[in-house]
Amino acid sequence: MKVRRVNRYYCDFCKKSGCAAGHMKKHEKHCTLNPDRVCRMCQALEQPQPDLQPAIELLPNSRDFKTDYSDHYGTWTRYDKLPAALAAAMPGVRDLTSGCPVCLFSAIRRRGLMANGQLVQIVKEAGFDFKKELESTWGDINSERECAY
Repeated sequence: MKVRRVNRYYCDFCKKSGCAAGHMKKHEKHCTLNPDRVCRMCQALEQPQPDLQPAIELLPNSRDFKTDYSDHYGTWTRYDKLPAALAAAMPGVRDLTSGCPVCLFSAIRRRGLMANGQLVQIVKEAGFDFKKELESTWGDINSERECAY
């Protein structure tokens, strides 16, 4: 029988891990939960990276809207008034993040609004679909690059 010991490296900000130290250093530098992250999307958009703290503070805190219910089937959590509060805050947060979908995603994650599937659905209902916004932004960047040639 062979025994092999392997080093595993973990991000200091999220749960990501890997076996390559260099890869994890690169991940940590750009991790959306890192308060001092470098945004590659802002670099691609050729715009200065915004300070996310005002955007994070503008977003509602999910804990303020959390209500636990229980009955003979068990207990569950609902966030009844969070969708309306989040939808009201999103235009201001979009302005504070300078239209960068990755910075907006980072602000949402750092506020704790992606902690579970129910919260992710509420964020989507409030008008933020990360995948669609990222595709749209890359489409705009690529079309500008094509026009430049």
